[in-house]
Amino acid sequence: MNSLRATVLCSIFLFQYGASLRPPDRQEGLSSIDIQGIQGPTCLKVPAGANLTEDEKAVVARHLCLPVDVSVPGPSHGNTRDTRRGIPSNVQCEEEEWCDDTACSTVCKRGSVQVPEWLREAHRLQHRLSASLPLCYSSWFGTHNSAITLADGYGNLDPLYESMFDYVKWLAPIGSSSVLRTNDQYFSITDQLNMGVRMIEIDTHWVEGCLRVAHCGGLHVEALNKLVKVLNVAAKVLGYDIRWDTETVGCDPSLSSIPAQDQRPLVEALKEIREWMELESNKDQFLIVYFDDEPDLKAWGVVPRLLQDILDVFPSQDIFTPGDFAEYNEWPSVATLLEQGFRIFFVSSTNYGEAMKSLIFPRGRDVCNWFEPSLKRIHGPPECIVHSRKGDIAFQTGSLVRSPSCEIQYGPLNCDFVWKNRNSPILDEVILPQVVECGLNIPCPDLLTPERAASAVWTWAPGQPGDGACTYVASSDGRWRSISCEEAGSVPLACRAGFTRGNNETVWILGTGDANACPSGTTFDLPRHPKENFDLKRLLEESSWHRALINLKAI
Repeated sequence: MNSLRATVLCSIFLFQYGASLRPPDRQEGLSSIDIQGIQGPTCLKVPAGANLTEDEKAVVARHLCLPVDVSVPGPSHGNTRDTRRGIPSNVQCEEEEWCDDTACSTVCKRGSVQVPEWLREAHRLQHRLSASLPLCYSSWFGTHNSAITLADGYGNLDPLYESMFDYVKWLAPIGSSSVLRTNDQYFSITDQLNMGVRMIEIDTHWVEGCLRVAHCGGLHVEALNKLVKVLNVAAKVLGYDIRWDTETVGCDPSLSSIPAQDQRPLVEALKEIREWMELESNKDQFLIVYFDDEPDLKAWGVVPRLLQDILDVFPSQDIFTPGDFAEYNEWPSVATLLEQGFRIFFVSSTNYGEAMKSLIFPRGRDVCNWFEPSLKRIHGPPECIVHSRKGDIAFQTGSLVRSPSCEIQYGPLNCDFVWKNRNSPILDEVILPQVVECGLNIPCPDLLTPERAASAVWTWAPGQPGDGACTYVASSDGRWRSISCEEAGSVPLACRAGFTRGNNETVWILGTGDANACPSGTTFDLPRHPKENFDLKRLLEESSWHRALINLKAI
């Protein structure tokens, strides 16, 4: 998220649109909101028994409408804590509770989410196929804000803050229909990796003397401080022993309804990644870690701390660095990097220049012209293009294209801080397979589940491979299935005739005839990325054949 934009928009919409649900004059602020005529619960001057300061009483009188029984303490009073369920109904795992002093969430224990074996193997195969290509033509599966996960407490207090919307006068008309969701993911980084993710995004900020995983603004905005003040008073009146600190917007308090001191240290998230990589079954896996960090890290002199956190966790010989890249004329394949002992490289959304170049690449030109268009600008099949002011851009033409989608909801505001608007489009089970088929290099959905991860599979059909020793691509869905080689005798071969990078079109020919072999000058092969698979599927649709054999032995 763009921290400056997010914080400013949040302030504008909450305090200028809040009362009348229309854009007021830009000079208006909280003090000028007209709350006359707002219909809500019975408004009390000061609840009986509430130990409020004069300033807090004024907040209640002007901004809060409270129910008649408000003097009853909230559920956090005493030893009782509310528990919300944070596991989707279609997911099975070992359950545990994540708690702070106020509330608990039932979450999945790290690494316990059940992932079908075919799904694990399909994603591993896809990454192995992609690894044979130059990095700038490779495909990755990522997640958006991977570490802002309910499994680590982010969003734990959402139901509590959401319950207070009904008591704010200028939110009352829509409060009951507003949802607060401040966690991007349900599950741990470990579970995301088990579901096939190989690009991890970590929101990295300096909080309370430590680099932490935090969804932050890092600004001092008076309007947002006033909103937080209102919610603090509401919490106190309702009997909740919590306080949302307003001194530093975003990180302290967190934008993920988690106490600032409970936000996870960066080094712990890195250790979790390293532990997964060190498992014997994962020794052949390569990862990208992407820091969505803030420019102030350089001004505050803590970029060296970021580098040290990395080196405290990962052996230097495992990290592919800008210095290592200098030995190449162009980006090599991941397979080449693995052969040379590299396992991981790091990319930053902020270019800190000399301060970081010993370990971290800057996003952009230095990494395959890495760019991040909005999902709204991406057109799926059959166009498969990114619209831009400079013209349409095709996929798989030498640039790494990353597109995240966001499902965070700040009550009546969506992830882009648009008033009473839903998040759309999103990388869900409908849109994700379309952009994957087009060859979007790095799709990064929110709220990943095994079902959503399955929609990013373009190779094996569910439950495959079977017992057959041969494999075909079906024209119906482009998915791969096993077949006995005896039965495959009459099925044409997928023959690669070349790859033209200029127009992004893989040239496939179907090997048919009595010999059932590929013509001279072509090779019996298999798709290496989803766009090649799409091209082969399209060739079958245009022919009279319903399937074509592919050569798994080629990898």
